[in-house]
Amino acid sequence: MLQRVALPSEERDRFLPRLTVLAAVVALTWLAIFAVRMAGPFMITDSDQQRPAAYTLDVIVNGNWTVQRDDTGDVASKPPLYTWVMALGVMALGGELNELTLYLPGALSVLALALIVLFVTTHFSGRGAGLIAALAYLLAWTAFRQVYLARTDALFSLTVFAAALLVWMAATRQCSWFWFWVMAALATLTKGPLGLLLALGGLVAFLWRKDLPELPEPSGLARYPLASHAAGFAVYTVLCGGWFLLAWLDAGQAFIDKVIGQELVGHAVESSGGQRPFEGFWKQPLYFLSRFLPWSVVTYYALWRVFFRPAGDPRVRLFHRFMALYFLLGLTVFSVAPHQRADHLLPLLPAGAILAGVEVAQWLDAQRLRTAFRYYPAVLAVVLIGVAAFLQFGYGNSRDARQTAEARIAAEWIEENLGRNFPIIHTDGPFAPQFFLNTMYQRHSFEQTFKAAVLHEYPTYYLVRDSGEMWWWLLSSGTGNPHDRGLEWIARLPDVAEPGFYIMGDHLETTPPREVVTLIDNVRVEMEAVRFMNARGHDMVFEALEDSSRVRVENLGGMPQQVRLELRRSSSVYTAEGTLQHGERLTVDIPDGER
Repeated sequence: MLQRVALPSEERDRFLPRLTVLAAVVALTWLAIFAVRMAGPFMITDSDQQRPAAYTLDVIVNGNWTVQRDDTGDVASKPPLYTWVMALGVMALGGELNELTLYLPGALSVLALALIVLFVTTHFSGRGAGLIAALAYLLAWTAFRQVYLARTDALFSLTVFAAALLVWMAATRQCSWFWFWVMAALATLTKGPLGLLLALGGLVAFLWRKDLPELPEPSGLARYPLASHAAGFAVYTVLCGGWFLLAWLDAGQAFIDKVIGQELVGHAVESSGGQRPFEGFWKQPLYFLSRFLPWSVVTYYALWRVFFRPAGDPRVRLFHRFMALYFLLGLTVFSVAPHQRADHLLPLLPAGAILAGVEVAQWLDAQRLRTAFRYYPAVLAVVLIGVAAFLQFGYGNSRDARQTAEARIAAEWIEENLGRNFPIIHTDGPFAPQFFLNTMYQRHSFEQTFKAAVLHEYPTYYLVRDSGEMWWWLLSSGTGNPHDRGLEWIARLPDVAEPGFYIMGDHLETTPPREVVTLIDNVRVEMEAVRFMNARGHDMVFEALEDSSRVRVENLGGMPQQVRLELRRSSSVYTAEGTLQHGERLTVDIPDGER
């Protein structure tokens, strides 16, 4: 029967290898988890992952680093650090967004947090407690989920917990407050100013003045706390305020309405389901209990011990109390908020893992810890096999897995028959086909597609997810089908009774005709004997296929549009540019004297 063993960390750790070997064990565990998740079903349509992918492609394709938009034209709801990290990773790894580059930022954030948990816990409670804490963080469903999820949560957790550790170091005179403010700026640029509040929660531990250990004499900038705060806050203001100002100048009121009105103020006052503050206060403690099993039970017990059976060493006692209050105050903030999601708790999980790891280590003497370490690979293998089976049988034939597979088939057809960059009009479908194509075209309604392109004199191609919905719109709108155009499908993808996508158009060949019309944002593009090369916003490049090649664009939107056209023919380049008002046109072609 297990009993709590009061052993010095050196005695408990005497059979364990050195810290670098334990770090390798943690890294290999992470790699095994990541590999199992990558081998499972790919479901980009799940958990709102398409929007981060769209934001990243908006950076890579359109060069929109300040403010990103998705394929509906909607402004990004979160600050851009996660998008920047993903975009830089894509550029460093070949320039193409794919499954690996989509998930790598979140996966590396999980690895970084696991190693931080290992090193921090080892520093205070020994290698055994550090290893258990790091593996507790990794071997929970929360990590299995975050290591393979294209959302900001994992990076936000990393920056917030790193900022909290810098709060601890600054409060105990081990570094300057300047570095806390730098990390807080990164947390804010990931998901907003909430990260600043969460990181400061542990400071309440220093209110127990009589329990404070003797602190070292500060050095460097740490000797001047007011100056370090001022310098750090200045950096925070420049980074966060500078981005905010540039984003506002770029996107205008749409940015304010989305980021401030909807995301910050809206979520603080009322959830999307109409829930107000305090109404669901009981949900977050239960979310933690269920999502972080089995470690959550130990964490709750450890929280009780921190306050009623604290450690004897004053420095260790202060650190445990710091972690406990960081966790509890963060849990309180999320419990009070009207917008409730289990993933909100992710920044608190490293502290929960540390407390659980320290507590579990107290139940193991050196021999038991050595035995557990010896059998760990076999236990991990069983866990991973179970996870792999659960993913395959639980999600392999799910709606999101099918939709993602169908989107891949549609993208492969477009690339093979029309070309990867061909500006096919996207209508009612998800963003997933564009993810596989690495394109970033704005989605258009059936009304826009038919009135601005399909019923035009030139042929067009468009992608439809639900042909029944399109037919219903035609019947109810009174648009009809003039000249029997626009209602023919060119390909069913996949070619089954109920395909996921239809390639439709009024030119029934799979290769584009000489004349094609398409829509790019709110601009209609008429192409005659040209090949579309690429576009960065309304800066478009075409290749001439004949001496009579021509491109003509028309602004269909209500706002002025700055447009630049470039037509390449052998070594010659012909350009036209201007600011188009509604209904105005711009044309580029090969001059008569050079044909």
